[in-house]
Amino acid sequence: MNADNDPYVSLEKGKDLAKNLNTPLLVIENGGHLNKESGYVTFAFLLELVKKEIKNYTAVKKM
Repeated sequence: MNADNDPYVSLEKGKDLAKNLNTPLLVIENGGHLNKESGYVTFAFLLELVKKEIKNYTAVKKM
């Protein structure tokens, strides 16, 4: 996850990291550094993504 305007971690660095980890990059438009100063104190959307991944993992594991 990376904002397109993060002042500390450029989008290019986020793309490189995602590529090296072999995972898709979730880009947040105008998210800043995704911290309290940028207005982020909870990440409900991230929690839902994690729940979905756990559900998918559990379903595959049962096969």
